[in-house]
Amino acid sequence: MSKEVTEKETEETKLTYAEMQDFLERTLKLITPPVAVKFVRPDEEKPKGVATNIKPMTFCQAVTVARQGGYSVYLERGTISCYNARVAFGLGTEEEINKDIEKSIETTTGKYAPTKEIATKIVMSKFRIGTGKIKGVAVAPLGKAKFVPDALIFTCFPWQAYYLTNAYLWMTGDVPLQFETATNSLVCGYSAGIAGWKKKINCCPSCTGGRAYGGTESTEVYWSMPWELIDTIIEGLKERSQRSPYPSLINIPLPAPAPEKHFFKKKDEEDDTHYQDKNLL
Repeated sequence: MSKEVTEKETEETKLTYAEMQDFLERTLKLITPPVAVKFVRPDEEKPKGVATNIKPMTFCQAVTVARQGGYSVYLERGTISCYNARVAFGLGTEEEINKDIEKSIETTTGKYAPTKEIATKIVMSKFRIGTGKIKGVAVAPLGKAKFVPDALIFTCFPWQAYYLTNAYLWMTGDVPLQFETATNSLVCGYSAGIAGWKKKINCCPSCTGGRAYGGTESTEVYWSMPWELIDTIIEGLKERSQRSPYPSLINIPLPAPAPEKHFFKKKDEEDDTHYQDKNLL
């Protein structure tokens, strides 16, 4: 049985999910809320509060639908249109997954790898949950989640990811914190998967799918965390924000250089450089 949660206090924290979302949005000045992800095991029921009457979409689209539209959705093999995500989550029979792997190798060749041999190595070494380990994935804005998440995904700016990382390090001293990445599957496998299944914090850029289908901006990254660390991250942000609140501007800004100390020569001086940009004079 899946564990249902409401706006009451949960076992994990004294804050409700809505209060956690509000705190994270205000503290980090997030543009969109963090997204909760739950892997539904074969012996669990589908979580309540998630829509199933949806057209097939990529997992990165589901994350965008949640963070930008405020929707909660439930994805199964038939409603995940991306074969890379199906492979990452192990959704389908062994035969179906093998066909998806073959398709992934085919499209990786020439796009991410010069030969099929290298493409095969890339695809087979990427993160993935074993076939049949889960039967579906629930995705929702944190404040609307009616389930206990496995992972929390932030679509944020690098400086916000830096603050989240520092909140964890402030509380744990667990340095160095190492991240994982690959050619693609970065929202499904390397955000939801690494955080929710391997139980590790991860930070990575958007892959082609996340950019093209999920609409992730070129200035944004994915910072993902296992749900078990939510109290640690919130407490770390609370303590550090008292000392260095986001966005933590430079304390003593430097003035513009005086003309006599400028890097470029004055107009009446002889120009003996071949790299000087005359448009800046």
